[in-house]
Amino acid sequence: MTVAFELEQPATLEFGIYDVAGHRVATLHRGPHAAGTQRFVWDGQDATGRAAPSGVYLVRIADGVSGGMKKVVLAK
Repeated sequence: MTVAFELEQPATLEFGIYDVAGHRVATLHRGPHAAGTQRFVWDGQDATGRAAPSGVYLVRIADGVSGGMKKVVLAK
């Protein structure tokens, strides 16, 4: 699953995947990014490298000041 978005200015981001109960499933990236189009790929694995089950997940992107979440469906 690929998530793409536009950054208007450089920022330090945290990109994570959460289950619907709010538990972190995986952290895909933490660190600085330049302005422009950003792409993150989730391979469907949790933080331990196991395949996450099919279901609804929340993609969270935050910069330390603000953030946003979007529901996604992982179907296998």
